[in-house]
Formats: sequence, structure tokens, C-alpha cells
Amino acid sequence: MQVPAQTVHLSKKYLTRIKTEPGFEFKQIHRAEIYRSFGPSGIKYSWDREKSIRRIQMSIADKVYGWLSVLTAQKVKSIWEDANLEDFEHDEIHYLPTRMLELAEGILNGTADADETNKYTWISGWGFQRGTRKNVYGALASAEASLFTLLHGVVGHSGDFATPALDASACIDRNSPGAWFAKIEGFDFYKKMNHYDNLEFVPLEIDHRKEVEFWEWWFEEALSHAWDLVEPEE
Repeated sequence: MQVPAQTVHLSKKYLTRIKTEPGFEFKQIHRAEIYRSFGPSGIKYSWDREKSIRRIQMSIADKVYGWLSVLTAQKVKSIWEDANLEDFEHDEIHYLPTRMLELAEGILNGTADADETNKYTWISGWGFQRGTRKNVYGALASAEASLFTLLHGVVGHSGDFATPALDASACIDRNSPGAWFAKIEGFDFYKKMNHYDNLEFVPLEIDHRKEVEFWEWWFEEALSHAWDLVEPEE
């Protein structure tokens, strides 16, 4: 399908700002403006976990939004799969992003029951932050956010799958695995548990070249591909 003119206009505007304005941060509030340009949503927000009919309720905008989330997470999932995850016992942990994105695609294609996928949308509570660097965790979190978007998201109002994907692509984390999360939660708690004794935190950085490359791909390839994956309504 053809990308709406307003979506094209906003994409050019924000990509230009990313490239030419040092320090400009392309935030979720900016992306929400782009998502809303896709058109109206056919879904009313709900925390109902039994949404097997969700796809029937989806408008074209909902489907494009869903496919964009899947494509964004697919872009970075290998960062998780290629990481050293020896701290986690089960081999299937390596394939969590792939499995979650298969389920997300299944919702879009009508081959997966949304209720069956719900257990995969709360992985942030499984402790993965404490055993991974931020860029690695970002790859997993983007896949989780994609699946959550398909289950519960409404175009332009929920589901931030792009921020963790950007973390996966461009975040430089020179610390021990999990230190970034301990920094957020407060080191004192983790020091008491002997997790990070004598730890000096190295501030996280963003590789700005990779940041621009990521958004170039997102605007110039992923957006149009997401529209191509959606069939026109009869």
C-alpha cells in the first residue's frame, strides 16, 4: 500500500532533524505523531487478555503499526541471540526474541491466539536486566514491546518498541552485565546483596553514527515495508 502523504512529510521532517540538529532526541512523543498519521485505529484500549478476535478489529493503521513493531525488533534480535547468556540456565532463552516475534506475526496473520501469547509479554519481570548489558537487553525488550503492541497497543498511544531497538543498535555499555539496571534501581540495594561490590559505573554512551544509521533504516526502509505488508481493505 502507498504510504500516506502526511506520514511521508513527518518522516522527512524528523529524519532531517536527526541528521542536522546535534542533540535532537527523537522521542516517543514524536513517533506517536507519525503513528497517528497512519489513520484511525479500529481497537479500543483494553487490558482484557483474551483478545483472540483482536485482528478482526484491526484497521489498516493498526496492522501497519504492528508490522512496523515487528520489523523494528527483527532488526536487532540477533544482538540478543549472539550475546553471551551463560548466566541464564535454559537454552531457549537465546531464542526468546524470535519466538515472541513469531507470535506477533501470528496475531497479524490470524494464525496465533492472542491469549496464548500473553505469557511472553511480561519478561521484564524475569530478571534479564540484571544479567545483560543495556544494548543486549534492548534487543529482547524490543521484541517484548512488539508483542505487547499487538496484544494491547493502540496506534499512537502505547507500545514503545523503537527506544529499546535504538539501545540495541547504538548504546555503548562498558560496564559489567546488569550494572546499568543497578544504577537505575540504586547501587546501595545491590551492594547489600554483594552483586556489585566496589563497582564504579561508567556512564552509558550513544554511538551517534549508529543512531543516525538506525533511524535512516527505520524511516527509509522499515516504514515503507510495513505498508507493503498490509493488504488494502475491500
